[in-house]
Amino acid sequence: MVFDAGLKRKQGEVDVKDSKKLISSVEAKILKVEEGQYVRLVPDSEIIKAKINTFVNITETWNKLSQWLSPQQYEAVKDQPCIQQFMHLETLGWAGQVFHNIVMRLTNLSAMGDALWFELGEDLGRFSINEFCLIIGLNCVGSTHFPVVESRLISRYFLMVKGVSRKNWELQMSNAKFDNNDDAVKLGLLYIIFCIPLSNANSVKIDPKFFALVDNLDAFNDFPWDVLS
Repeated sequence: MVFDAGLKRKQGEVDVKDSKKLISSVEAKILKVEEGQYVRLVPDSEIIKAKINTFVNITETWNKLSQWLSPQQYEAVKDQPCIQQFMHLETLGWAGQVFHNIVMRLTNLSAMGDALWFELGEDLGRFSINEFCLIIGLNCVGSTHFPVVESRLISRYFLMVKGVSRKNWELQMSNAKFDNNDDAVKLGLLYIIFCIPLSNANSVKIDPKFFALVDNLDAFNDFPWDVLS
């Protein structure tokens, strides 16, 4: 048995052409799975006990933004389309041991492309961009590549920082005197993206190109964050 799910994107149904391509690709891979053989990447004898952690803290993210931004700026951030699916969340349920044990059952079929395949009992479970899109609700269609240009926001607010991480970003945000409301909204919006769907350790540097991308809010909201995350 192979588990499957439909495909959606946050802002309405995907284009019919894109949807057919994705479905055809998935169906072809499912046939290969059902007809072929697979092996677990980590056999039972090598499974270690561990607990996978998460860097996502939704409540803390909202609290920090509400302290850094004025009420008007904070409301403007929350109105942005690309983060609407996060607005009802106050916390994130997390079962690290369960997640770890599922990952330990990853199979070599995952090398086929845009899906992870797990051996769950006598069945194969597939977790692909389809399921991820249904869960997280971000745009899952489109290219994540875009031209790299200099960022006005970095030049203005992070000029003295060599590589912007969440740690020095938070320090700067807590002390920043924004030139205007738009800059505050853009930096706050980008902070949410790198605290929830793209959350990582505080020391990890953030690619400067995303500071340039958020300077165009329409392009930022339409960006396929689901694909990237």
